[in-house]
Amino acid sequence: MLASIFIAAFFDTLGTVMLIPSGPILCQRAENGPIENAAKGMVAMADGNLTYPQAYTLALAEYGNPRAFESIPVGFSLSSNLLLLALQVGSAVGAVIFGRLSDLVGSKSILLVSMVGSAIGYAFVFVAGMYSNSYWLYLLAMAWSGFFSFTIPVSQAFFGKVFSPKVAEPYIGSIGAIAILGAGLGAVILAPFVTGRGDSVFYATFVGLAGSVVSIVLLMRFLDEPAHLRKMGYLRALLKLLGRGKRKSEAGEGRKGGV
Repeated sequence: MLASIFIAAFFDTLGTVMLIPSGPILCQRAENGPIENAAKGMVAMADGNLTYPQAYTLALAEYGNPRAFESIPVGFSLSSNLLLLALQVGSAVGAVIFGRLSDLVGSKSILLVSMVGSAIGYAFVFVAGMYSNSYWLYLLAMAWSGFFSFTIPVSQAFFGKVFSPKVAEPYIGSIGAIAILGAGLGAVILAPFVTGRGDSVFYATFVGLAGSVVSIVLLMRFLDEPAHLRKMGYLRALLKLLGRGKRKSEAGEGRKGGV
């Protein structure tokens, strides 16, 4: 049942999109952030009748999210962008590592790893955002979630291995379309979670978590993979990748030494 792959790709992008708005909400108390700017505006309009600390307290009570980080190492724009960057870098690294592994152990098991890792990631993001009040822990949670968000390239590679190029082409294109659909629908579903002060933004992770669980069940039950694509077990594949990386490093050093 190839539909299970499309469903997994759909929920992967849907869930990832729903993580993005949390950064600006949690970083709103950073330097030059919304709370600071609102307080400065209140002071300006009060014409000397309101001090900045008083205005900051009022702005925080009126506009602030109660779970916004109290201690943020950098300004608002940079702190928000670093959270998004952690998600993107994690995704890029995960795609490279698991893409290579899928060539050795097969795509089905790697897609299952993606969904299981994503499910854990949504729970990690929820706990870090709701209870930790730690910028660095939340940054790690975003990187984890990104690291396991690689169903698109692995799915496309699966179709390329199973079918001839002509037959695989529409499937590969459809995966891209499904990803766009998931991202768009994710933005729509997210809207009620970020209204007002964004108090409910973390509950959106349960949508991604549910999608991951559904994808795991469908992939396990319905996705059939040709046996020849499973060339070896995980341990042997990891050792092979590590050995390949070591040989490349040694070859690079040898070339430098020769120069």
